[in-house]
Amino acid sequence: MAASLMHTTGEAPSPRIGAISVLADGLLILWGGATFNAQEEFERSDCCTYSLNITTRQWTKLDIQPAPGARAAHAGCLCGTKFVIFGGSGTENTDSPWDDLWSLDLYSLAQGNPSWEQIEVASGSSSPLERFGHTMVGYENGLYMFGGKHCEHRSFNDTWRFDMTTRVWSELECTGDVPPPRRGHAAAIVGDVMYMCGGKGEDGHELGDVWSFHITEQRWYKLPSMSFEPSIRSGHILATLKERVFVVGGWKDNRFSSETEPSIHVLDTDLITYSGHAGKKKLQFTSPITRPGSTEIAASGIAGHLEAEQSKDTIQAINDLTSKVPEATNVGSKINDIKINELTAGMDNLGVEALGTHPDNTVPPTDEDVASLIRRDIISGAMPATEILQYLIAHGCHDVSKEFEFLHIPEYPVSHGGYGDVYCATLRNGDRVGIKCVRILANSTHEGKKFLKYAAHELYVWSKCKHPNIIELLGVMLFRDQIAMVSPWLENGHLRWFLSRNSQVDRCALCVQISDGIDYLHNKSIIHGDLKPENILVSKEHAPKLTDFGNSALGEYTLQFTHSSTTPSMSLRWAAPEIIQEETKATQASDVYALGMEVITGTMPYAGAKDPAILFNVVAGKTPARLETHIPTGMEQADRLWSIITRCWAYDPSERPKAGEVRNIMASITPQGLLLTPSPSQSELASGR
Repeated sequence: MAASLMHTTGEAPSPRIGAISVLADGLLILWGGATFNAQEEFERSDCCTYSLNITTRQWTKLDIQPAPGARAAHAGCLCGTKFVIFGGSGTENTDSPWDDLWSLDLYSLAQGNPSWEQIEVASGSSSPLERFGHTMVGYENGLYMFGGKHCEHRSFNDTWRFDMTTRVWSELECTGDVPPPRRGHAAAIVGDVMYMCGGKGEDGHELGDVWSFHITEQRWYKLPSMSFEPSIRSGHILATLKERVFVVGGWKDNRFSSETEPSIHVLDTDLITYSGHAGKKKLQFTSPITRPGSTEIAASGIAGHLEAEQSKDTIQAINDLTSKVPEATNVGSKINDIKINELTAGMDNLGVEALGTHPDNTVPPTDEDVASLIRRDIISGAMPATEILQYLIAHGCHDVSKEFEFLHIPEYPVSHGGYGDVYCATLRNGDRVGIKCVRILANSTHEGKKFLKYAAHELYVWSKCKHPNIIELLGVMLFRDQIAMVSPWLENGHLRWFLSRNSQVDRCALCVQISDGIDYLHNKSIIHGDLKPENILVSKEHAPKLTDFGNSALGEYTLQFTHSSTTPSMSLRWAAPEIIQEETKATQASDVYALGMEVITGTMPYAGAKDPAILFNVVAGKTPARLETHIPTGMEQADRLWSIITRCWAYDPSERPKAGEVRNIMASITPQGLLLTPSPSQSELASGR
């Protein structure tokens, strides 16, 4: 690997510190920072947006209005197709840092009409205090923020999440070793793990520790000291490439250090094992000096240029700026593969479509068409979306093309599934519905047609389900040239999200309802095939609703589907041994295995373990440990609960109970009973018998 200086043209941003940049499909977007003025002082006055085309190496300066107020040391990241910033230190006349949230629509940037939007936080939502020198990363539809500084004597070590759909801030109750307060650190995300290192502590001294935050677990881990790790520093950046995290630049004591500049350090996250830190010996930064073939990047030439170009006045200006307000920090930006070109091409193909209207080719089939379709009852990937839609309607799926009058359908999805995107649309009567459709244009590619058939299969199976604990399928329609399934919009989100914010809810009652939903499916000869908290939504009345039937199988089909080479997705932590070993397809027994105990404990199976360790444990028949805090030994109902859980996890599928039995046993267990009623043997011991 090699680093080289890139010569650019166009209206380049002036030299600055404390700016934020992100890379999105060939465009480097930069905003904010403190610049050097004619009086040789740093000031925060530039609120223009700068875009660098990596291919042509040309800068474009965009004066977009309205825009966030000028600032430095703010946090920013990509979230979907949005460049989002939060907080930062304002102008010299500003008494306190910012606490506002803004987003730049990258699609509008590609279309030539860029626009910033100030994101209004939902009424009643708590919000983090204003700050600067913090970090923020985007994961799925949320922003995850850590740390920062409010004033001279107040730094933070809080972790917050902002939901881009509900526009609600939530302070996370994190487990594990939480990092101490800091600012000027750097963060980047790999998969569902945020990596963070360095910064300045409350005493103003630079730090050299490395941390990881597992978003799905809401747990912090401190990584042990490693070979070739970066020295203590602040003002550096983290960037990612696949599974690797790059640590670049930084300074110590407000000076660019010759010790910190010569190398780019690389952390290979694939070598990290979290379960009890059993893999400490594998955990290290790589270096070519002592280990041939590794990926530390020599950059001594870059360091020389930096030292040569920085005057003493510039260094002093940096010292003055950082002593007054913002840390001279440059938060790392994750390289995100946002396909702007594909979005543009897709919109060109779709044309301008008025909201609430539908293409001419969505005319419902006549009775004669229906009779013909029932005779020809096989769906294949070669069929166009319109023909598949007619087949689905002929076999019982409800056509809502003419029933719903849409007031608003957003341009971009609010969440993503295995092959589909979900939009939250508003009807003219004020109701909100979810629209799930295939992510790519269904009629354009072989891959698109294969996923189109996959979506049709999910729709068909889902249309056969009517139960209080299965989300209702309102109907089907053609949405932007794609088969779409429409269902009620549930504000409480998926089960894990709901439980993290409703700790006092009756979890035993939730288990009863989930088991009842699975029992209903099994009695109709339907296998769910991918049961996990993310596939269980929660209604306003706190009723769990099973969803996502992409892996489901129906016992009897009146509508047939040609064989597909698409491999069903597998959620490893909830997959039965026979599924992992590919001994069988999903069965009723594998559904029961996935019921597990996460609803009771709030902890996912094999928390902290990476995929190879999970595979080994499941195939070896090792089940998750009993959590005494939630299922205490010696309590009659707790012992009964643990017994049914371990039966669900039986290695032999034939030894697992039916979903109906799980439901009946769970109906006799209460949250109070788990903690207050000793087992008979314990009662006898207590009474001296």
